[in-house]
Amino acid sequence: MASNPEVGGLTPALKGAAEPASASAVATPSNPVYSGPALDRVIGIAALPRSGTTVLSAVLGAHSRIHTIYEPWNANKENLDLNKPIFLQGFLEQFSVQVHANDILLVKETTTDHRYLDRLNDLLTSVPDPIMRDLVVILRNPFHTFQSEVQARREWWGEGALEITCALFDEWAERSLANMRRLALMACRYDALIVSYERFVRKETAIQELMHALGITMEQAQLEYEKHVNTRDVRGDIGLASKPRPLQADSIERRGIEQQSLLSIINVSNYFEDIKAIEGALLSLAQQPLSRAHHCSLLIDALNKKRNYRQQC
Repeated sequence: MASNPEVGGLTPALKGAAEPASASAVATPSNPVYSGPALDRVIGIAALPRSGTTVLSAVLGAHSRIHTIYEPWNANKENLDLNKPIFLQGFLEQFSVQVHANDILLVKETTTDHRYLDRLNDLLTSVPDPIMRDLVVILRNPFHTFQSEVQARREWWGEGALEITCALFDEWAERSLANMRRLALMACRYDALIVSYERFVRKETAIQELMHALGITMEQAQLEYEKHVNTRDVRGDIGLASKPRPLQADSIERRGIEQQSLLSIINVSNYFEDIKAIEGALLSLAQQPLSRAHHCSLLIDALNKKRNYRQQC
């Protein structure tokens, strides 16, 4: 039988994540009074790996006010205690963050390790008044996320002979469903903006909609982010780091064709119906205006569903 990572799997920082966040961070010996740069806000971006966090961060980071940090915990995991809470003041010092003239700090992480979310949660929770905080969760068709991860493992992560099997899908689905619950809890805590990857890359006005929802005036550079992104800072998408390109939806159609060819392998998975239900909720989300978590109850319910883990393939 598969283990259940959801039982006790939510670390203490996130167990109460569905509750409203406190109005302001409280100074303690481990979270001293903030004395860093004059920030207007801190924005977190979170998602499953291969869901579009890198391109979303690059588009936002093309704005003149925004300083972007890509996957700080993932990029430095060998040298960090990932179980140790961190706060805004300590974050800026630990990662030698120099925001210069920027007054908005953007930090993106994925659920590659659930502790990355825990530390991002620490960071947002510690943001003191009057600095504002926000969270953006980007979600992609989960079948396409799986396919993209397989491709990345083959091309970039040294698993060139990796084959798609029901067991491989089960392993990914079990891990991803648990992490989707974490994302749902975190989204509820901060009433996150829920971004559909498909809508973001397809709809011409998606960037403007997102900036409006964040309360920040869009800049022209964001529509041509590929000309402005500092590729040396990019973490998470080797393709974007090596050759950034304009937003394109070609991968959606390509993954859709691939998905059909995989159905005979993965549709016998114990988790297939769970993933299919989330796919349906996300397809609906892609047709709707950009919303906060409290307006996406059907999707949040699908992500946050408690499941009984069954015998794998």
